[in-house]
Amino acid sequence: MKVYGPNAQRQIIFYSGLGFIVGVIIVIILKGLGIT
Repeated sequence: MKVYGPNAQRQIIFYSGLGFIVGVIIVIILKGLGIT
């Protein structure tokens, strides 16, 4: 993944936001299953 360029900041924000959303979804699923 190329970090340099005009789209670098946008990619970093996109991937960090995507990781946050995935983490929230996993937590919701775990709570739904009653694991946590």
